[in-house]
Amino acid sequence: MIWLAEPGDILVLPQPPRPEFVRYALTLRGLDVDSVLIMVPPAGRLGSDVLTGDRLLDGGFLAELRALVTKRNVDHACPYVFDATTAHLIRELGLHRSMPGFGFYEAGGADLVNSKSVFRAMAGGLGLPVTTGIVATSRAKAQEFAADLVAANRCVIVKQDFHAGGYGNEIISPRPDVQPLGAPSLRVLDSQDAVRRHFDSAWSRYSVDGRHKVIVEDYVPDSMPLGAEVRITAEGSRLHHIGEMRMAPVFDGVVIPGAVLSEKNRAEFNDIVLRVCDSIRALGYVGLANIDGILTPDGDLLLTEMNGRLGGTTHLHWIADALVGHDYQTECVLMTRNHWHVSSFDDAVARLRTSGLLFEPDARAGVLIGCEHIQQSGVVEYCIVAKDVDAAEEIETSLLRLPGGSLDTP
Repeated sequence: MIWLAEPGDILVLPQPPRPEFVRYALTLRGLDVDSVLIMVPPAGRLGSDVLTGDRLLDGGFLAELRALVTKRNVDHACPYVFDATTAHLIRELGLHRSMPGFGFYEAGGADLVNSKSVFRAMAGGLGLPVTTGIVATSRAKAQEFAADLVAANRCVIVKQDFHAGGYGNEIISPRPDVQPLGAPSLRVLDSQDAVRRHFDSAWSRYSVDGRHKVIVEDYVPDSMPLGAEVRITAEGSRLHHIGEMRMAPVFDGVVIPGAVLSEKNRAEFNDIVLRVCDSIRALGYVGLANIDGILTPDGDLLLTEMNGRLGGTTHLHWIADALVGHDYQTECVLMTRNHWHVSSFDDAVARLRTSGLLFEPDARAGVLIGCEHIQQSGVVEYCIVAKDVDAAEEIETSLLRLPGGSLDTP
């Protein structure tokens, strides 16, 4: 969110960011460090890890935020997820009048555009290519579908209806030699009875104690995960970028515009993504949308889910747009990893500078640090900017040879 901030903005975060990272990001964009005000609400019932409703709507914090909104002439808000809590906050701050599509958000519309079951219904109605699967409201239906796939020596991916980054997914395989991309782990079940027993014990977790639908799909091993970000306005939909996800085994980086997709694949994926977004827009949604899919080993493009919110590549668009230009997709390649283990932020920047790998705005090439999670997990996200994929891979090889840093996976 720091990369999206503009002078005069108020940035509400769950925890205080490291001052050295704030200084680094804003200075790289040519902004005064004091031009953005950062606020952190009091800890809530779940502590300070996430911005829960009790934190955002805390009476004292809300009063302070309301006064600052007036003082700094703030006229709109950009929540990471526009859910009922953020809608309530925006109305309390008096910003709802200038927010297109606010009625959709306030009525719980975000649940529609972040639901995997709604996505399958929408894609099915539009006749768009999706993975073979079902939306299950009963354990019996889900386990029989999964058991039949396993009996046919196929793999299964089970998805919670509302989750992000692959962490609500689980892959079931009749054999152990399957790489579980898109889920934290692989569960090997080699018979229909084993699958049924597994669903007996796992159904409560999958369905969140029976409150949500469960998505069960044919999992196609060795597929390339794809993602696209689109800005949806009342007038239409505009593609920000298409990227190829780097999984380890869940989302751990991206290559934009990619290294594998052909121009034909890219044009086809662009078309079906925009068809999904036009339908989202017809519902009343305005904002960013992230649409995921896969390229199978047979060359088929299949859609897998949609998310009506900011995503894991949103900041990369802002970075590239500001530092490379509006046409960055044709001018450079962005290559990232989310979990580069370093000892400290300043040390990581110093080693990049000493090695000659640090991003240089004039050259529009090098390594920059996109996100910093050192206090929480000792890692940063690096973003390589290069003229093409070969140059990006060469820089990444040099980066990973630096002393004191290593790749870490979730």
